[in-house]
Amino acid sequence: MLAIETRNLQKRYRARVKLPGLRASLKALARSEYREVDAVRGVNLAVERGETLACIGPKPVGLEELCVNTGLPTAVLLSTLMKLELSGRVFKQPGQRYVLR
Repeated sequence: MLAIETRNLQKRYRARVKLPGLRASLKALARSEYREVDAVRGVNLAVERGETLACIGPKPVGLEELCVNTGLPTAVLLSTLMKLELSGRVFKQPGQRYVLR
């Protein structure tokens, strides 16, 4: 059973155009120009119930916390982290802490 499913997910927002120079900055106070920016376009995602989507990000996370969050035994988790570290996706920090590159 799927817990999360998206098909062709899109998110667009307006971003103000910042032109260089003092004159452009003063003009922008009266009338700003905007452009459309796609943050996400065409993302398909399916996550099964009980599946871990992500638990390593830009902030370091400890091995014990990873074991608790994923429910994986330490040996399995360490071998997976080693593979990710060798492929350059995860960086091991002192104190059994891991961070996503």
